[in-house]
Amino acid sequence: MDEFCGSPNKNTGDSFLTIWKFPDSEILEDMDKRTIKLASSETVNSISDMALICFLKIIAKLNRKSEILE
Repeated sequence: MDEFCGSPNKNTGDSFLTIWKFPDSEILEDMDKRTIKLASSETVNSISDMALICFLKIIAKLNRKSEILE
């Protein structure tokens, strides 16, 4: 997960949570509507792509392990 910039955050035995945090400079707040949006930037796109690729690699590895598939 390090190579994809994810941070393991919580492990509850059979499951785990990994997060990808966007830099504060990429977060746009609209206090009138009480919403938070992400900027449309190369940084946001890269982090999103890395999260997706990491998720797909985890699923692929899980599906190759016979111990898990049983």
